[in-house]
Amino acid sequence: TQSTWGGTFLFNRMLARVSRRVAHCSKRFCQTTTDLDPASAGLKKAFQLLESGQGIKAVTTELKSLLHQFPHHVRVMITYADACKISGDYDAAISSLSTALRVSLTKRDQMTSYECLLLRAETYQRMGKLAEAKKDLDDLVALAPEYALASERLGHLLLQYAEITPDSRIQMLTEAQIAFKRAIDAYNDPKQYQPEAHPSTYCGLGQVLMKLNKFPEAIEALNKACEPKPAYIPAFHFRSVALMADKQWDEAMMDLTTFIEQFENYYKVSPELAPGMSSESLLSDAVYRRGICRTNRGDLEMAIIDFGWVIELQAMYVPEAFFRRAKCYLDREEYWKAIDDATSSLRLDASNVGTYQVRAAAYVKVGKPDKAAEDTRMYQLLHRQKLFKSL
Repeated sequence: TQSTWGGTFLFNRMLARVSRRVAHCSKRFCQTTTDLDPASAGLKKAFQLLESGQGIKAVTTELKSLLHQFPHHVRVMITYADACKISGDYDAAISSLSTALRVSLTKRDQMTSYECLLLRAETYQRMGKLAEAKKDLDDLVALAPEYALASERLGHLLLQYAEITPDSRIQMLTEAQIAFKRAIDAYNDPKQYQPEAHPSTYCGLGQVLMKLNKFPEAIEALNKACEPKPAYIPAFHFRSVALMADKQWDEAMMDLTTFIEQFENYYKVSPELAPGMSSESLLSDAVYRRGICRTNRGDLEMAIIDFGWVIELQAMYVPEAFFRRAKCYLDREEYWKAIDDATSSLRLDASNVGTYQVRAAAYVKVGKPDKAAEDTRMYQLLHRQKLFKSL
């Protein structure tokens, strides 16, 4: 799960954060202008619509009308593009940002051109056009290597790229590691007047290091992500993955418990998730992992409760949760419960080789040698097939 939702999840959270930042900057610009010119007055009106609960569609319509009146006003173009991006009209956002970029370059407005490149890259990434996004971010980093946010975004993009380009996976991960470290150095440079690195930056670095199997270094980076107060809750989930890989079961269980306890409050406020990832799926992942930690600690009773919770959520890992709960019941000598859970697991996923072995062991204990022999034969057959495919 770390590989399927980690990088995308973080990037989506930051997309939303940047969207709010741009909206806040535009709003502040309107509020601090004493004699509002018509374009600024229009921007202020758009934000008043948003504050009154009109919704993003009403704001986008207002901004589109304003853009027709002021087709070369850069702040109007950027704000309109941001609204389009939030509402899902990515083509309109790209068009507006491209025009704003050309105008800002003509005016030699360096910082605004950086902002346009950054926002356009983020929009391309939402569209799934990773190559175009990477080009914009590469250009931005080349123009402003000290711009921490650009390096941070490039790191997350390369992390996502690594998931879909197996042939260049190591190269992409190595470049992502360099980008994250460059971002952290820039954030920490007092001469740059930039904010401290956001915990998601350290989470990104931790993700890269985990994928490179550098678990102690990953844990060190994720420790940084878990330090801020109030807590950056996703960091505890990511760190638990690294701790489990390092077989630090107690520490991983504590992180997962923190994540689970804070889950509902955190995701009510910050609901951004990776595409296809529901809040129930994310919670299931954490509870399932905690069940594994408790199993490895020998706390079978609490592990059974966690696996039962995963089954109730019906989001992900349901066959696996039945299988692992069956193993717990087998170790607790509750053989019929083990058989029931193993059967439920196989009904959902008949390819899980180990489930046949668990059920066979339980059948032996309840005096069903024929059924045990049948499951043993299935286990041996599937195991041989699995070995053959791996050759």
